[in-house]
Amino acid sequence: MASERVVRPQGFWTGNRFERGLEAAFVDGKLVELRPTVHKPDPVWISPPFANVHSHLEYRGLQSKIQSSNYWEWIRELTEKKASQDLDQVKADCILAAQENKATGVGLIGEHSDRPFSGAALAGVGIRGKIFQEVITFLESGSPAEKLALIKKKMEGQRAEVLAAGGGLRLMLAPHALYTVDEATLASFQPGAPSIHLAESPVENEYFESGTGPIAELYAKFQVQRNLSNRSAVREAVDIGVVGSGTQCVHCCAVSDDDIELLAQVGAVIAHCPRSNIALGCPPAPIEEMLAAGLKIGIGMDSPASSGEIDFFAEMRAVTGVSAEKIWEVGTTMGAATLGFSDWGVHDPETAADQPYIKIQSPALTVQELIEFGNPAQVEWL
Repeated sequence: MASERVVRPQGFWTGNRFERGLEAAFVDGKLVELRPTVHKPDPVWISPPFANVHSHLEYRGLQSKIQSSNYWEWIRELTEKKASQDLDQVKADCILAAQENKATGVGLIGEHSDRPFSGAALAGVGIRGKIFQEVITFLESGSPAEKLALIKKKMEGQRAEVLAAGGGLRLMLAPHALYTVDEATLASFQPGAPSIHLAESPVENEYFESGTGPIAELYAKFQVQRNLSNRSAVREAVDIGVVGSGTQCVHCCAVSDDDIELLAQVGAVIAHCPRSNIALGCPPAPIEEMLAAGLKIGIGMDSPASSGEIDFFAEMRAVTGVSAEKIWEVGTTMGAATLGFSDWGVHDPETAADQPYIKIQSPALTVQELIEFGNPAQVEWL
């Protein structure tokens, strides 16, 4: 027998704002009607699930384990600790991180994956989205074919596990960053990669503009040769064709006004990871300017090794420079659009039954209060 449930929330998210004075009728967890009401609202809010547009589930076991607070030192320490991890434990970490994402209200994810466990973990809890199988080939610059074959094999194995666990995720190759992928492989992603870490810190600009800094030292250590461009990391990425329409550019902290304009011109999208940026001492990402330029932005919780506890409310609290309503839009509707889910959270009576929702038990009277005092324990899936 079908079970009907009527909820009268403080606000119901309809695309780019919370509508008030509505009640929602759900049958077996599916929205069947949204209608006006004169009844007093309950202390709850209804929203589409959050879109965690940039994630690394596999680093859950490194949460609170890396002490460096400088971007370059942190990433070198991460690389060292990652190499010593037990893969069975990493698999368990991915499952735990997927469960924690679900518990904090995440229904869509953009997952950067190196090891083959995240996809099945996400599919197992019913989170949809994309798996970006990371390509890192700078050490194989002279002949990357063998490494690429291994990465593709890893992706296909993960694809099979995703399908066995219920599906709902698309898998694709994606370069990790400009400086971690050889030039020929980067060129193969024209007219644009699906996702890439870009301009996360000034270190990238230092190398691409002048050939100096930690990246130059890393290349010298491993005898990596690269042609210098004498241009910003963003300009480099666009000019070589690795960033194009729909490319998810992750972080974009060390960007100029010209970089922002260029990203908007080519139709890129942005994954903003505020807690990670703060933890690693990266420049504040100018998201207000990015939005003003017409760029679509999503919120990513990045790696638990840098962002800490998996808590989407905490991530939203770290976003600055825009209104609470805009933060919610970036965390749901707009963020989902950056992953290619343009109808996520946009209420359409004809398709509403296919849209999942979460209920947030909160006495908050404003969206600002909802974000400020929100936590995963308040989330219930409808």
